[in-house]
Amino acid sequence: MSCQSKSVICIILDLRLDLNQYSRGTISLSATPEDCDSNSKVYEMSGQSISKRDRLNGAFYTPSHVARMMARNLSVDSPATIVDPACGRGDLLEAIAHEYGTSNMHFIGVDKDSRALRMCEETLTSLNGNVTLLKADYINFDLSSIKGDSGDIYVTMNPPFRGYGVLSKRKRRELQRAVPDLQGRFNMAHAFLKRTITELQPKTVVALMPGAWPIASYNDLQSLLRRKENKWKALPDSIFHGATTTAGVVVLHNFERPTLDGKRSLHRRKKSSMVVRQGVATGADDVFFTIAGLRPRIGRIVHAVRGRDIAIGLKPRRLPTIWIPPNPESEGAISIIDELEIDEKKKLALRYCVRKLGAPIWEYHERMPQWFLGSPKLIVPEVCTKMSVCLDLDGAVLPLHSTIAILSSNKKSAKSVSELLLTTQAWRFLRKRCPKMVNRAIRLTAPVVRELLDRHVVSK
Repeated sequence: MSCQSKSVICIILDLRLDLNQYSRGTISLSATPEDCDSNSKVYEMSGQSISKRDRLNGAFYTPSHVARMMARNLSVDSPATIVDPACGRGDLLEAIAHEYGTSNMHFIGVDKDSRALRMCEETLTSLNGNVTLLKADYINFDLSSIKGDSGDIYVTMNPPFRGYGVLSKRKRRELQRAVPDLQGRFNMAHAFLKRTITELQPKTVVALMPGAWPIASYNDLQSLLRRKENKWKALPDSIFHGATTTAGVVVLHNFERPTLDGKRSLHRRKKSSMVVRQGVATGADDVFFTIAGLRPRIGRIVHAVRGRDIAIGLKPRRLPTIWIPPNPESEGAISIIDELEIDEKKKLALRYCVRKLGAPIWEYHERMPQWFLGSPKLIVPEVCTKMSVCLDLDGAVLPLHSTIAILSSNKKSAKSVSELLLTTQAWRFLRKRCPKMVNRAIRLTAPVVRELLDRHVVSK
């Protein structure tokens, strides 16, 4: 694109994964511009729920009025190049065309789906737009062709929220090749954000990110949020109908370029001495409860606790029992599965760990830490309207995925931490930092709980 004056390149990262989900009916979403000033990929389908495939891929789609809202927040000055590296049928590009017109604007759409690109072309050409469409995958796309244009770059992004645990080994390697300095158990959304910042060197980025992103251990961009020009806005769960994750919007104006280019290390949080993590995910709690009732001769049967059990104050002896599978190489486990009803077998077989990762049908979705049983610990509900604690001094209760578990060095220390968690001061600390949900509830995250304990326990 030839430019007679300073141009603006705006990158709209709308990373759609399946065209078939794009045309599912009218979309509505209750949100203010302050709540949704980024490219939200969370749809409220009219009478339809978000598909299981969408949830597995971490993809939720943007309602039309949110797309218009985000277009207004771009503050585009023409001439400009508007690029959407995963444009789908072109909803975001269309919103920008309506907001700013098509004169002196160059629209570039990138997507892996040929049919989606044809729909995008039809939409934008009907508005007399200057359109270039490319069939490509953003994560492997050569961004130098975009960087070659003159002018500032503005980015609004809605990347897929795929956690490290559901990414295949091949996909992890692919992301690490594209973004070599990724750390820890990164989320795919973070990989997209880092690649955009480091390679495109934008003037502004507005991105929808997972709710725990600001305090996630893999997030080496945390120092940017301490800049007064930058901000993070947690979005309430009521916005995301059908989504199983929380989200927020990050707005970045100041990038501290030497830091992001690796010339100066990013802020690194002091390593915590507290061991805090979410309870184990089985992928089918009710089926493993059922197996416990069969009293199998292999594996273990223990009491397990869910978030709601802690909230209602259920005593340990009243907790449900759950079956802990034996080692994968153990013989006889399959015979236990044969005793289940067809629907229960199907539920186990359809779990991601079995279908995609090749785990045995009787295994949990993820490996259980050894300290979950046999060590003193505290267990708190992941979602709560007030703090409640299950004090497991004997290490006899298994924390499930709807809980947060805290390892304690001894019984006395566990009681001390329990007293701290039940204080008004601790609750205020958690409410301020954790994602907000409906009915004044919050979703606790392991990093925030760890930060609380580091401040008030380790420091003493």
